[in-house]
Amino acid sequence: MIRMTIRQLEYFQAVLETGSATAAAKVCHVSQAGLSAGILQLETALNIQLFVRQKSRNLSLTPAGRAFSLTVQSVLQQLQELEDGAASFGHAVSGVLRLGCFESLSPTLLPRLAGHFTDNFPDVSLRFFEGSPRAIEDDLRSGRCEGILAYKQHVSGGLVYHSLGSHPLYIALPPEHALAEKDSINLDELASYPHVLLDQEPISTLVTNLLREHGAHSEPLLTSRSIETIRSAVARGLGFTVTGVRPPNDLSFDGLPIVYKPLSDGGQVREIVLCTMPGVPLSRRLTEALEFCKMLVSHTSL
Repeated sequence: MIRMTIRQLEYFQAVLETGSATAAAKVCHVSQAGLSAGILQLETALNIQLFVRQKSRNLSLTPAGRAFSLTVQSVLQQLQELEDGAASFGHAVSGVLRLGCFESLSPTLLPRLAGHFTDNFPDVSLRFFEGSPRAIEDDLRSGRCEGILAYKQHVSGGLVYHSLGSHPLYIALPPEHALAEKDSINLDELASYPHVLLDQEPISTLVTNLLREHGAHSEPLLTSRSIETIRSAVARGLGFTVTGVRPPNDLSFDGLPIVYKPLSDGGQVREIVLCTMPGVPLSRRLTEALEFCKMLVSHTSL
């Protein structure tokens, strides 16, 4: 006989996602006392302690709680899919699509994905989470989202990888640059030219290491966390930049032209993947997102 309830599992998951009983109670629309009682009943039903109670009222997982959290994520996702399937009888796709995305990929992928679902699957609500590879991977492992879009080389092992396609790194140059007329550019050719750097990990470390390996030891003339600032700096002739994303419009934010050239170094092709947790089946909405993103990557110069 099953002694734990779905509501208790939801309380547990809410604490994981918010980090405190107070915030979790608000998310679950229940009093803090009611949530705490539900967690205690869950521990009694399982005969294990899930959380360490602290004077600050924060809750931290015990080793048993940490192991249990991986199972809860899978169970709740499958229950959600079961509920969505029953509610959407006669409809193709419905429910809430919670998707994480590496922040440098999101401007190219997420708006078009949102448009696709809005036009074709209006019963799907979208929740996007953007950030660094580590941040969105944490979102996936905690159950905050059901899949993440990232470069395969930037996420850790233990996940299920669904390949969307691959593309090279690009060199962005001002039109008057001495190398702007070449079909492709080798990193060795860039050593003597000034560069600007997007200050976002992991691309900043990747680019810095690549340039140093090929003889460019000077510091960047300018760094910024904004891709549009970097693009504008390139367009104004401050230096080249190495980028993993090529926007469809080769203009800077202030309307100046930029030239993009692929790196001729064959080892710089990067694979884009949709990652999911092992043992968790893909929902119909996530399957639709996967197929659309495959098409998008294959037809877009990311």
